[in-house]
Amino acid sequence: MLSSCILGLNSLLYPFKWCLALVPVLPRPLIDMLEAPVPILVGITKREYKEITLNEIEKGCKIWVFVDSGDIIWNKDNDPSA
Repeated sequence: MLSSCILGLNSLLYPFKWCLALVPVLPRPLIDMLEAPVPILVGITKREYKEITLNEIEKGCKIWVFVDSGDIIWNKDNDPSA
């Protein structure tokens, strides 16, 4: 289900196209890849989210979508529409 959600989100970008890294399911050994300062569309499980070693500032620089609960978390201070 995780990979379907990531690929579905990528499809919703149409007519735009995601040209950067897209990883439908990120393997646990590569979880440090989330620290990269580049845009990435990636799927991780909730258990892996809890194990991420990012601090609150680093987590705030990303948009987190929890498919199972329907929650979306982002830093509202960086919201261009506000």
